[in-house]
Amino acid sequence: MSKPDKIIWANTDWNGAKYNQPNKVKPTAEKTDLGFVEDEIPSRNHFNWLLNNIHLWIDFLDKFVKIGEGSPEGVIVGDVGNIYLNTLGGAGTTLYVKESGAATTNGWVSK
Repeated sequence: MSKPDKIIWANTDWNGAKYNQPNKVKPTAEKTDLGFVEDEIPSRNHFNWLLNNIHLWIDFLDKFVKIGEGSPEGVIVGDVGNIYLNTLGGAGTTLYVKESGAATTNGWVSK
């Protein structure tokens, strides 16, 4: 399975012309704890905030977690602390951690 397209949503801050409200507003703590309720139509700025945060988290995790087929050693560029998941792996060859080398293809250790 190939990786889906990168999600980018509400990446630019702006105020709408009609109501002069920002396009992204973090909901109150009560709202983020409860979530959207039955029959509620979320405001555009709360919904944009949510989708933008999903985009930011995926982008953040994408920098640290790599996925592929086979060993990453000598193939996948990474930094210390990166994780690689081998979709074709078995015992001892599914999870790799980058333990040495900055922005290099070497230093991956199977776990």
